[in-house]
Amino acid sequence: KTGERKRYLGGVKWDVEAFELSPNGKTLAVIHNEVGVSKLRFLDVSTGKSSTQQALHSALPKGVIRQIQWHRSGADFVYNFEWALSPGEIRTIKMGEKGKTSWAVSDTGQLNLNQISIPFRREITSVDGVKFDTWVYPPGSRVNGKFEPKSSPRGIPVVILFHGGPESQFRPRFMGRYNYLMSEERIALLCPNVRGSRGYGKRYLKADNGMARARVMLDVQRLRNAISADSYFDANRIAVMGGSYGG
Repeated sequence: KTGERKRYLGGVKWDVEAFELSPNGKTLAVIHNEVGVSKLRFLDVSTGKSSTQQALHSALPKGVIRQIQWHRSGADFVYNFEWALSPGEIRTIKMGEKGKTSWAVSDTGQLNLNQISIPFRREITSVDGVKFDTWVYPPGSRVNGKFEPKSSPRGIPVVILFHGGPESQFRPRFMGRYNYLMSEERIALLCPNVRGSRGYGKRYLKADNGMARARVMLDVQRLRNAISADSYFDANRIAVMGGSYGG
């Protein structure tokens, strides 16, 4: 009404993927893509500071928030959440009750979720100094609620999966049919975000444009070298695949 402009989260360098103002106009929900992981913040519009519900989201596993929506009463906040063990969950935050959430989990059929891989992020420095992320899905199983990667004296075979686009990004999500590789074949799946991937700023996004496209192979080479240098993997059993541009 006053025409006044305010700047929020000016110090956050990551992409803003979505934001939604509460019905009463007092709270702003913001989703950031931080190194592929969705981060949810609730801001007090009057001060720009995070509200008490900030800690409520911190216990979430690494995953991706797809959609957000306030209930018209403003008492509930709903979002769609995907992570390694679920292709989609509807989660609800009760804004007036600390630490209380509820959710509806999508059907995963007859999958043994104790055998589904939980990924971790690994940062690799390319030959020319460019850094890129790789999400590693190791084979393993859940023991007492904690995922334990499987090891082998010979080393674990590897499948490297390159995303399409090229302006796309691998994120810690449910891997669908690729879960078969980890849970049944005991193969590690590596999903790199080589230069040209989105989610890391415009400079990185444009780093493979035009004649620079060939420099992506520096990242491929460095990833291959990193696998060879890691005794966890079997450097003699590596397969490479991809979708669209990645293929």
